[in-house]
Amino acid sequence: MPTDDTQAILDKAAIGQLIAAWGILRDTYAWEKLRDCWTDDGRIAVSWFDGTADEFVAGCKPMAVDRDNQIASQHVITGGSIDVAGDRAVAETRILILVRLKVDGIWSDVTAVARFYDLLLRTTAGWKIRRRVAIFDKDFIAPANPSDRLELDQARLEIYPEAYRCCGYMLSQRGMEINMDLPAPGSPALDRLYAEGADWLAGT
Repeated sequence: MPTDDTQAILDKAAIGQLIAAWGILRDTYAWEKLRDCWTDDGRIAVSWFDGTADEFVAGCKPMAVDRDNQIASQHVITGGSIDVAGDRAVAETRILILVRLKVDGIWSDVTAVARFYDLLLRTTAGWKIRRRVAIFDKDFIAPANPSDRLELDQARLEIYPEAYRCCGYMLSQRGMEINMDLPAPGSPALDRLYAEGADWLAGT
């Protein structure tokens, strides 16, 4: 039997692998494996979506096949913090979301600096994500071709929350509804999310 310290190391390694794999699976359209990262009742909230894991995977699929307006995204997942309490865990992981698509008719790169905040559960099939929420710190946009000039509609840009304003602007051009109450530094939504994580670890 592993000691408590050894088990904690094994748990954190397994959780870290799960979080890292999520990015590759999402970006390579491995839909069945991606869905398997969550519990049966798993949920996720990101800039363009708030709902179940099943609905999220279904919503991602059209982005990969729309050849006229495809979203080519990459999720760069780095290190983070993981706390484990028995069969429950909370992880906060730094990510970069890199997206290339046309914005106002110009091929552009949108970069978001964010974090994934995950509530995780140990199941008979291993660790799974019970709930994931994206915390946005900032984002920015630039034309893919430096010689192009990108002039955004400032009034429409300012509709969206400051921390993910560029993401909201470019995704709304595809007719996607933007999640307007995601956590950002210093926001009440972030306080609520951290409280939810503490309750989760405490088993409440």
